[in-house]
Formats: sequence, C-alpha cells, structure tokens
Amino acid sequence: MGIESFGRGDTGERMTLTDVWMILLRHRRTIAASAAAVLGAVVVVTLLSPMKFRARGSLYLGELQDTRSAPSAMPEQLDFLGGRSGDVGTEIEILKSRTLIKRAVLASGLNVWLAPQDWSPPRYWRWRLDHRFSRQLDLGARRVQARDAELADARAGVTGFTVRFGADNGYAITSGPVTLGAGTLGEPFKGGGLSVTLLPGPEGPPPAGTTFTMEVTLADEVADAVAKDLSITMPKMAGPGEAVKVVAVEYKHPSPRAAAALVASLMRAYLDSRQNWKMEEATAAETFVSSQAAAIKHELDAAERRLSEYKAHSSVVALGDESRGLIDQLGKYEEQRVAARLQVDAFDRIQEVMSRPGAPVERYLMGEKEDPVLASLSNNLALARQELQHIRERFTDEAPAAIEQRAQVDNQLRMVKDYVVGRSTRAQKQLASLNQMIGQFESKLKTVPAAELDLAQLTRSAEVLGKMYSFLIERQQQAAVTKASTISRSRILDMPETPYREDSPALTLRLVLGALMGFVLGMLVVILRWVLSPRLQSERQVRRLLGQLPLLAAIPHHDSRPRKGLRQVPLGFAGGTAFAFGSAPAFAEAFRHLRTGLYCAGAVANKVVVITSPSPGDGKTLCTVSLAAALVTDGKRVLVIEADMHRPALRALLAIHPRGELADLLTGRHSWFDVVTAVPVGKGSFDLLAAQAVQPDSAELLSSSRFTEILDYARSRYDFVLVDSPPFPLLSDGLILS
Repeated sequence: MGIESFGRGDTGERMTLTDVWMILLRHRRTIAASAAAVLGAVVVVTLLSPMKFRARGSLYLGELQDTRSAPSAMPEQLDFLGGRSGDVGTEIEILKSRTLIKRAVLASGLNVWLAPQDWSPPRYWRWRLDHRFSRQLDLGARRVQARDAELADARAGVTGFTVRFGADNGYAITSGPVTLGAGTLGEPFKGGGLSVTLLPGPEGPPPAGTTFTMEVTLADEVADAVAKDLSITMPKMAGPGEAVKVVAVEYKHPSPRAAAALVASLMRAYLDSRQNWKMEEATAAETFVSSQAAAIKHELDAAERRLSEYKAHSSVVALGDESRGLIDQLGKYEEQRVAARLQVDAFDRIQEVMSRPGAPVERYLMGEKEDPVLASLSNNLALARQELQHIRERFTDEAPAAIEQRAQVDNQLRMVKDYVVGRSTRAQKQLASLNQMIGQFESKLKTVPAAELDLAQLTRSAEVLGKMYSFLIERQQQAAVTKASTISRSRILDMPETPYREDSPALTLRLVLGALMGFVLGMLVVILRWVLSPRLQSERQVRRLLGQLPLLAAIPHHDSRPRKGLRQVPLGFAGGTAFAFGSAPAFAEAFRHLRTGLYCAGAVANKVVVITSPSPGDGKTLCTVSLAAALVTDGKRVLVIEADMHRPALRALLAIHPRGELADLLTGRHSWFDVVTAVPVGKGSFDLLAAQAVQPDSAELLSSSRFTEILDYARSRYDFVLVDSPPFPLLSDGLILS
C-alpha cells in the first residue's frame, strides 16, 4: 500500500503523512500560540463589533389559491419547482423590485438616522455586559421618528442636519450655520433641499430644548443596499406537487426598530401594489364601457325623439317585412361590433402594460381566463423568470447558464408579445369586417321604397342604438361587479416584531471558527516553513546530499532551557546519573547510537572529533557534552575542548566554574593542570578545557603550534578529544581546526 507524500522545496524531498504529523507535533506550541492569537483577535473584533438584528414577517399569497399550472408549451422544460406554480417566483421578484423597496425605505424612515447629540449605539461588549438591556437601543426613535425623507440633490450622499425641538411640537432644522426652516411634528417639512415628515415617538415628543442629530441618505442608495441584504424565502413543501402560498421576508439592520419597520412597510407596499394593479385593469375596463354607454345613451335619446316626431306627422307609413329584417340584422351586427371594440381595447391595454420596462407582464396575462393559450404562455414566462432568479443566486450574470436562461426568458417574452400582437390584429380585422357588413346592410336599407326610407332609417337608429345601449349597460354592470370584487386576497400572516436578540455577531460560532482558523493557520505556517526552509531536516535529505559519507546518528530536538521549579543541572545529568533525561529518553538513546557509530567509523584510532554547525544556536555545544557523557559512561577517557571563544557557553550549560581558560594555556600563562576542570558524570567524569572569555584573536590562537602540541598531548592521555568548534562557514575557526 502506498503512502501519500508531498514535495518539499527545491530539494526534491518527499514528505509523508507521518512526517507531517511529526512536524506538527514538534511545533505544537507554535500551533497553539497561533490558535490563541487568532482566537484573541476574533474575541476583540467581536466585542467591538456593532450588532445586527433580524426582523421577520410572512405573507400569504392568496392570489395563487385558484391558480392552476397551464400545460407547458415546452415539453422538454424541466420542472425545477417540483410542481409549484411559477407565480410564486413572480411574487418574490415583485417583492424584490427596486420600486417597492424604495417605497418601503421612505415609509419606514430607514434612510434617516435620528438620535440625541453625542449618542451612539452600544457595541457588543456593552450590550452583553448590560444583559441585553433593550433601552440602550433606538434611543432617538422612542421620541421622534422620520419618514418620506428625500434630498433634492441626487449627489448629496449622506447629509447631516441638526433638529432643535421647541414647545407645542415645533422644531427647527439647521444645516451647519444655516437654518432651513421650522416645522411641526406630524406635518411635512420642506426646505433647503430637504423634505421629511417627523412624527412623535411611542414615548411622546422630545421635551422643549432637546437637540437631535439627523443624517439623511439618498433613498436610492439605501434601497440598493437593502436589495442586497433582503431575504425572501419559501417554506419547504410537505409533499410533491403542493403549491407554496407563503413567503418569509427577513431583513437585518443595526436598529431593531428600523429592521421591523422596513419589513412591515415592504409587505404593505406589496399588498397596495397588488391591489392597485388589480384595480387598474378593472377601472380601465369600467371607464371605457361607461364612456361608450354614455355616448350611445345620448345618441339613443336623440334617435327616439326623432322617431317619435316622425310618427306623429306620418302615421300612415309602416315598415315592410324586408325593412324590418334589415333593421334586426343591423342590430345584431352592431352588438358584435361593440364586443369587437371592447376586445381591441383589452389587447391595447395588455400591449401598453408590456411596454413598461420591468413590469410583471405574466400577472396581467394570467387574468385572461378566456384565452387558455395566453394563460399557458404567461405561466411559461413566469417559470423561465423564476429559473433565471435561481441561477443568479448561484452564478454570475456572465455564467453560461445565466446567459442561456436569459435568452429563454427573452424568447418566452417575445412569444407572448407576438401572440398578443397577433390577437390584436385579428380583433381589428374582425372589427373591420363587421364595419364592412354593416355598411352593406345600410346600403341595402337605402333601396327600400322612398315612403318607408325615412321611417326605416329612424327605426333602424333607434333599435340598433337601443340594443347597443342594453349590451353596454350589461357590460358596465359586469365591470362594476368585477371592480367591486377586485380585492387582493394576499394577506400579512405575521407582522414583524421588534427583535431584541442580536442576530450577529454570533459569539459562540465565531469562537469555534476562530480557534479552527488559528489551528489551521498555525499548521500551514509550520508546514510552509518546513517546505521552504533551506535546512536539512530529515535523515533522507542528509543521505541523499552526502552520498557515500557515513551518517553516524540522528539527534532529536531537545530544549536545553531550564524550566521553572527545577534545579539547573548539566543537561542529561539529573541527580548525577548519566542519561537521566526524564521526558527525553530518545535524546539519550540517540547519543548511544552516535557513540556506537564513532566506534564503527574508526574514530577510536583518530581520537580527535571536531563538532561544528552552520549557524549559531544549532545545538553543537549540547551535542558535545552529551556525547562526552555517553563516552564516559562506556568507560572512555574524554577531554572536551571549548574552541568556540566567540560565544563560550559550556560554563552556563554545565553550571560549573572552570579552574582556568583555554586561552591561558595557549598563551603559556598557565600550565595544563591549572586549567583542566573535571566534570562529574554518573560514576565517572570527563575533563574540560573551557573558554571563559571572548577572544577576538581566536583564529590566530587555534592556528598556533601550541594548539597542535596540546592536541598531540591530549591524544596520548585520552581515548577521545571532543572539540566544540564555532559555526562554519560563518567563522573560519572550524576550517582551522579541521
């Protein structure tokens, strides 16, 4: 079974999952510190953050209760709504329309900030410290509220004003040193490019002499921001094919009162718009029929009056059967012509609605119950628009799926327009045909005997106009009944309540995510440092780079810093027992391996071992004394020479006071027995030539013949001579020693 591995830097080294785990375990303190730092930053940011409150209301879409999905004109179209009517998507789009949102912003006063001077809403830490005391919030709104606030300058952005309240609900608005005017609570104010209506709050108007700060933002800018944050969702269906008739409207805002007011105003604006749209069509039909009926009534009265006068003077003239038949037929055609005119007018109104940009065309078309083809096209258009909205929630407008769906919406809309234009053209042709037929019968009527002609024409006018008037009166009554019953069946199910429990920030969630992010960030930093580090950090790297050179041992990392509560003793020699490493047995075992490796490599014959490293702090001094302890434990006579006279560290590491200094021996100031110090290790000891002070001329001292003599003497007295060398190539001392 293979083990997954990762490449490391420019060395080509492969890192297995076991290596990753060991690296992370070795740097667990770094990872924990990273997690603690990120968690602390998250806590600070959260406590200093402002709160946001979520207001929620729900709407019942009663307009959809009798809606039946018409057969799709495109059988291959997917049923992405699961059997639901596309009208729900249309209603959601209406709720999200910029026009309705702007109306809701103005009605709720969301674009106005009103508060006493020098007051600001509390931050999260204060809110939680005061146990969510609700009177900390909306301090100004409890006394005064604003609505219908607009700025005359469309480039004004956010504009600040000062409102000073006086007696009898009066106030004055100033902008800097300029006074814009005075007003009264409850009445519209207009002046200085500002129009607003200030209303008393639920706790009554502000006392006289109170000063408020008012900031007004352009309603269009606020509406754009609301459109991004507004959430309109549908509940899950209980079963397939069931119609969804309820939508939830949610909005978050730093002010709980403003959030609830916006949701309530938006739902009311939606109901008003739906009612107005329904009334618009019924009113237009009633107005047209009423105007036609009034004109026909006037003509009918005039025709009956002329007929009565004619009969009074010519009582001997009577109509023949042929004349009577022509007149009856003309009356029927006139009724058909009136009906055709009404149909032409209805299609003209539909085309007028379709000419409005962004108008919910399908909502008007669904009212054409007598035309199943038009109803089917309307349903397909609604479905296509709903699918486009779903795609926009997941992708950008430039995504191929969005482009394809927009083309489908345009195609559906074009089909609707073409059908409406075709129906309108046919209705106009039918009207023209009826006009031609009526003209032919009028021509025939002129062929009757002269004695009957006048009577026939008068009788024809009276009877035809009478039938037309009766027909229009009947249609007028139907239009009046339709208008009277045109009441939107949509209702507000749940009015939004003012929320006093913050929706954000979510402290628990942020703490969990912050801790996870800190751990992940720490692990990434550790792994990246390992991958990008130029150091050799594994045995495989060393073997690959050294080739045939022997690798004697691998020493694990060990912290040589003294810990709190423990006596500072020579590292690796607690209580005088060799290799009593406590929590680091692997460290002691590594030097046993190194000792054996030196025996096998023939170092016994050479006796002198120089220990160096490329950088300060790599642990060469610690390795020197630990190797010396391992050799002493095996019964070897060992001398340790501290040749690093730039940063001598053995005195502090071993916690001893050497008798002399290596430089004194090299310069001849002291003899061998005056400077050598015995360091006890378990049942034995090793000798030490320590460097106690910094020597700037260390290179010259080490390259002298005196140092060669010292090494020759040490070879004769000791089994091993361990030389602690300065870092190489940072300093040249290591090269001299080699």
